[in-house]
Amino acid sequence: MKKSYTLIVMITVLLLTGACGNDAPEAGKIQNSEEPAYKQNTEADGQQQPTAFQAGLDFDPKSYADQVAENEQTVLEVLEKHLTALVEHDYEAFKAGFGEEKMADILGFYYGDNLQYRFTGIESIETFKGSYHQYQIYVLGEQLDSNTGDIKEVKLMYAIRQSKQGDWSIYTID
Repeated sequence: MKKSYTLIVMITVLLLTGACGNDAPEAGKIQNSEEPAYKQNTEADGQQQPTAFQAGLDFDPKSYADQVAENEQTVLEVLEKHLTALVEHDYEAFKAGFGEEKMADILGFYYGDNLQYRFTGIESIETFKGSYHQYQIYVLGEQLDSNTGDIKEVKLMYAIRQSKQGDWSIYTID
């Protein structure tokens, strides 16, 4: 009887110490496994150096010409000019891309001296015809906020509409 009691106590102690020292996440909880915005590289001298964010337009929007009607290729030019304006911090070009100047003010949070963009491609292009003719172009990339060092993936939906005069301009960005 004494052996059974000792065995039960030992098993209980082992179970309790094993449960308390377990670093595994609890069921239903999500562990934060994000890496810092600036990944660290170790140089030969052992010092940590941040990996630089490379802003840029890493694709040619015109390579998606087969997804846009032949007589509407200007849509891709409008998109390219606007993405370049964001990458190069050209506020005048940023404003010029919108059909209405007030939209540049409303959507100005996409533009900022602290924001850098690296655009990597287009996810999809959709066209809508009705009371207005519009393309919705989903652009993929990354955004660096240099104030915080945070890098986040972005997917911007550009709605580019044709005016009654036949000009193409950005209606909105989402």
